[in-house]
This record gives sequence, C-alpha cells and structure tokens, in this order.
Amino acid sequence: MTPTSELLNQALSLPERDRAEFAHRLLLSLESDAFDSDWRQAWKDELAARHVAVVSGQTTTRNWREVIADARKELAEGTGT
Repeated sequence: MTPTSELLNQALSLPERDRAEFAHRLLLSLESDAFDSDWRQAWKDELAARHVAVVSGQTTTRNWREVIADARKELAEGTGT
C-alpha cells in the first residue's frame, strides 16, 4: 500500500467533522499565493448583487432540496448540464 493510500484510509476513518476539517485544510494548501486576499468583500458584493436580483424579480429561487435532488438525478443519469 502506498503512503498516499495509507493516509487516505486513515483520513476516511476519522469522524465526519474531522474529515471535513482535514479536507478543507488540504484544499487550502493548494491555493496559490495570488489568492484574492479581499475575498470577504468580494463575497459581500456578490451576495448584495444576488439579493438585488431576487428582490427585483430578475431571478427566481428554488428550494435547495429540489436543487440537490435534481443534481443527484442528473449525475445518476449521466446528463449533468
């Protein structure tokens, strides 16, 4: 078994919360140094724009459970768009 496989097996044996933290920290290690340091403001701007679009009727919302169900269905059928 390779060191990577061993590490993966150990990580998969962790409780869900620990696996999530491990995955998050691993992904962060892949971020480039050029990562947008002002991400909080970028998200605030994005959320404000989305709010305006919903309130003004430019876009509609869907229940997240429906979105997840549709995504799972598309993945199962291999028809992801």
